[in-house]
Amino acid sequence: MYSVIPGACDPASLMEIFFWMADTKLLLIADMDQGSGIFLSFFSGSKMTKPSKTPLQVVQAQLDAYNAKDIDALLLAYAPDAEQYTLHGELLARGQEQMRQRFLARFAEPDLQARLINRTSMANVVVDYELVTRNFPEGVGTVEMICVYEVANERIQKASFAVGETRLNARP
Repeated sequence: MYSVIPGACDPASLMEIFFWMADTKLLLIADMDQGSGIFLSFFSGSKMTKPSKTPLQVVQAQLDAYNAKDIDALLLAYAPDAEQYTLHGELLARGQEQMRQRFLARFAEPDLQARLINRTSMANVVVDYELVTRNFPEGVGTVEMICVYEVANERIQKASFAVGETRLNARP
């Protein structure tokens, strides 16, 4: 649908205006019409919807599910064909079934907890610095981790992990 509003603005100051109304799923594009006014174009529909989750939200949902030991919610954060690697290294798991096995083994640790120390992002890449409490054969301790997540289509497509030094808790 097009509507013309003659003389609505100065032609020299406006080329295009984009306006997104998320609640109504309506996009308004205002374009100059040979200096005589502006054309308003309205578009609506499902193709106009913005992604419901940002990469930061996807990675936070993954961390929350990990700490809750909720395997189904955790795997929802990953694409069906997602891959996990050591940073610059070997493949750890490919696909949700292999990830399920890795996560369930970790979830058996009663003290498992990942604490986010720092998070940064650039476009679809999210990098977490975490301190993870684990149950090691020698006892309860922590390990530093750098986790690099690549997110596409609201799912983690690739995750790479750098594991730091293990520090055992002092025994009483």
